[in-house]
Amino acid sequence: MRQSYRVERVAPDGSRAAVITLRCALPALVGQFVTLDVTVESITLRRSYSITSARPSEIDIIVKRVEGGRASNWLVEHTRPGDLLHGEAPAGFFVLPAIPTETHRLFIGGGSGLSPLIGLLEQHLEGPGSATLIACDRDERQAIGRARLDALLARSPHRLRWLRFIDDGPLDARSERGPLTATRLRDIVSAGRPLHSAFLCGPDGLQNMAAATIADEPLVEVRQERFVVDARESVPCVIEIAGHPAITARAGQSVIDALEKSGFATESSCRAGQCGSCRLRLRDGIVTHSTDEGLTPKQLAEGWILPCVAYARSERISLSVE
Repeated sequence: MRQSYRVERVAPDGSRAAVITLRCALPALVGQFVTLDVTVESITLRRSYSITSARPSEIDIIVKRVEGGRASNWLVEHTRPGDLLHGEAPAGFFVLPAIPTETHRLFIGGGSGLSPLIGLLEQHLEGPGSATLIACDRDERQAIGRARLDALLARSPHRLRWLRFIDDGPLDARSERGPLTATRLRDIVSAGRPLHSAFLCGPDGLQNMAAATIADEPLVEVRQERFVVDARESVPCVIEIAGHPAITARAGQSVIDALEKSGFATESSCRAGQCGSCRLRLRDGIVTHSTDEGLTPKQLAEGWILPCVAYARSERISLSVE
């Protein structure tokens, strides 16, 4: 169902993101998403953003500025109160059950994936339950929702365990050097209260690792919200690497998946676009990232890509191993 959203407020969230408050005439739940039409240079792009807060007639989304992110960057830089945005009605099932419980829930997210998790965590802690939040970011500049999480921890110091994994830069008292590994996740889970359920949101590699690691836990449910590259922007392609046979990638298949299925070995670690260990240089062609937080602006400008979260947007791409 088509829907129009009037921008009520725009507020900074850290150094790279903005909280955009939209007037919404339809019912909406925290954890759902809205898909917005964003016109940039006469091209209309459709992007989905999770609802991080919901009130009668209003919703909040967090939009994060990223290198090469045409729609998100435009929204952060140009959206003003009074603007009218068009898109689809709120949708999705990544929501909390309606009845609060005294259970212990696990929330794991990376990058923009923390947007719905912070809202769900706030909802959960309004009741008698407790929670562990594991937040993964490349560096402090990438973090979102810090003020809200600080406030939550101050209100519920004995019911909230908040752990951060930071790949680069200084660490604070609750931070560890990332990326989050399966071994460390097992340690965290075994040291905490018995889990009732888990909510995962962020890059596919992070979610896959987390879901596999907690698979043996006696959980009532595991809910996941995945970021998927628009199929219209991901196309079948031929991957060329000097000295190696050509490799074919399907539409919707990540570059690293195509490389590995062909027998080409490349280094990788987090498989979530966070650590940067799998990076290769793009010599020709076009790719899109589901996240590029594992690369610095300088590396992006030099043509480096993250194969674990990179998808082809041209029929041929040429890579080099350096």
